[in-house]
Amino acid sequence: MTCVLFGLLPLTLADELPGPGPLAGALLLAESTFWGLRFVAQFVAFPAAT
Repeated sequence: MTCVLFGLLPLTLADELPGPGPLAGALLLAESTFWGLRFVAQFVAFPAAT
């Protein structure tokens, strides 16, 4: 669900995102946080099988 919402937001507000502003900054922060935590969880929750 999170991935769908993060995909719909740029599609619906594409004209607001290219310039500097609070919406673009908030979206960048939210998506960076989400994907950063997901990257860490990939290695913590699912350790490599050896």
